[in-house]
Amino acid sequence: MSARIEITVHVEEDGEPLTNTFTDAFGREDGGAMERELSQRLSRGDVGAWAEVEVRATLYGPTGNAHLTASVYLSGCSYKDEADFRADGYFADMAEEARAIVLQDLAELQDIDPSTL
Repeated sequence: MSARIEITVHVEEDGEPLTNTFTDAFGREDGGAMERELSQRLSRGDVGAWAEVEVRATLYGPTGNAHLTASVYLSGCSYKDEADFRADGYFADMAEEARAIVLQDLAELQDIDPSTL
C-alpha cells in the first residue's frame, strides 16, 4: 500500500444563532421566510440546514496509519446534504487548501533532524 491523502467532510449545526441572519441581509419578508424554512429543517434534525462544515485532509502512510491531518472550516452555510456541498465550488477550494496544508506540514517534518529531538 502506498501513502495517500483522504478528504472527508464533517457537518455540525452552526453554533451561531439563525435569528435575523437572513432578515438583515434580505429584508423582513424574504429573509424571514428563509429563516423559518431553515428553522423547520433544523427542528427535524437536518444539521445541514444551518451548518459549520469541516473539510479534513488526512495523510495515511504506507501501513495505513494516519499521520497528519489538516482542517478547513466554513460556517453559516446551508446545504441539502453532503452531495449538495461537494457540488458547490467551496468544497473543491477547501479540499485543496486542506491538502496543501498537509503537504506543507509533511515538507516541514522532513526538514527535522531526528537526532535533535
